Amino acid sequence: MKLINAILKYFWYLLKHKFWVAYYCFCAGLYWRGVKHDLGKFHPREFIPYILHFYFVSPEKALSTHYHKSQDISDERFNRAHRIHVRTNSHHWEFYVDVTGRPEIMDFDDVEEMIADWRGAAKSKKRSGSLESTKEWYLMYRDNIILHPDTRTVLEHKIGLEPEIDKIRERLKRYYAA
Repeated sequence: MKLINAILKYFWYLLKHKFWVAYYCFCAGLYWRGVKHDLGKFHPREFIPYILHFYFVSPEKALSTHYHKSQDISDERFNRAHRIHVRTNSHHWEFYVDVTGRPEIMDFDDVEEMIADWRGAAKSKKRSGSLESTKEWYLMYRDNIILHPDTRTVLEHKIGLEPEIDKIRERLKRYYAA
């Protein structure tokens, strides 16, 4: 009975999340991306490990919108599912980090969908999906998110952070000098 309850809760969460991401994608004119967003999470290779992790292994995280890196979590089934998810969905920044850890420039539509994803995750967990709350979340985890300097500039502009031009110039100089 507990497993069935967890399946239904997670399924309901995914539907809410997809609804809000679609809403924000539609607002940005990304209709198809809003429809197809996170469809892989319904596949058993992701669906089952996520249920087990959020409802049995770490239930305190079920309503969290915290940032996490797969390697920081001891649940190997979840780590595998999470890696599959971020490596097969281009709206995740991890998709654009090569094996050496060097970030590539994200496609503009992927940046838009990533923002919609962050807002949709917050909204579906009964938090504010505003750009202001997205900006606060991003600032909390900014140092953990590996982005190409140009992508970071676009992202920060889109969420309302005024880029500090000197820091941007310095990052670009270092990047192109490498």
